[in-house]
Amino acid sequence: YDPVRGAFNRHDDGKKGHAFLEAGGILCESLAWLHTKTGEAEYRDLALRIARYSFHHRHPKTGLVPNDPDGGRWDSLVCTTEIGLWARSLLRAADLLREPELQRMAEEALRAYLSAGWDNKSEQFYGQIAIETGYPVRPETPGYWPRYHANPWNNDQWPNHDYPLHLAESCLILYHQTGDPFFQEAVTRWIRALLKEAPHRGGPPTYAEHYGRALHFLLGVQPLLTDPSLAGEIEALADHAVSSLYSNGLFQGFPNTGLYEAVDGVGILFLALLRLQTGKPKPFEDRIF
Repeated sequence: YDPVRGAFNRHDDGKKGHAFLEAGGILCESLAWLHTKTGEAEYRDLALRIARYSFHHRHPKTGLVPNDPDGGRWDSLVCTTEIGLWARSLLRAADLLREPELQRMAEEALRAYLSAGWDNKSEQFYGQIAIETGYPVRPETPGYWPRYHANPWNNDQWPNHDYPLHLAESCLILYHQTGDPFFQEAVTRWIRALLKEAPHRGGPPTYAEHYGRALHFLLGVQPLLTDPSLAGEIEALADHAVSSLYSNGLFQGFPNTGLYEAVDGVGILFLALLRLQTGKPKPFEDRIF
């Protein structure tokens, strides 16, 4: 709705509305891709302006980026794991455009969330962090927002502004790119949070996409971290995914539904299972994740 500032709206009505991080990240990445195909500078410049619009709304003290600076609701006051989905898109755009500013924004935004987001007692990340104080927010009731902790296996209504597995993947990529111990620690924490309530360890039933993203993350961890127990966890999780979802010649999107639905992420699970079977050495080349 304001191309000069890069101000955008999830809805295509040309008005100020909801500048969700998810929408901004997808717009930035899409414009970066278009630039590589057309060479038109406007696509590159608009991608940068859209990314900057979200980043420039970070709180001056905490550095936390709100989910939506324009809506004036609860999501204007908090940062959630949606910052990981946004960062992942910016990292892909940075690679497409060879633009270090995009990587810097993604890295700084993730540092702010990760610095405030870990609950050492429960070994989980918080679902919502107040951008003004850096303290976790406990929702009064379940709803269209993350719970107190960000559960990678959460089966609440989608989307609920909670993307733990995208954030874990972003941490892994930044550790791969920078070698920074800060992101190494974040990766190890995400491993603990991921395995804590994993389905193969007795956790709740989950979607094919969750299985696929979790497997892809753990497979990406293997070459970078020395952890001999991971191979067994990966095999057990993959076996559980197949036994829970494969039925009558097809994969279900969710256990015991008898339905294949594309939105449930069966294709993402397939890509992860193929990665596991073929043992490809470069897990970051697959842009689906």
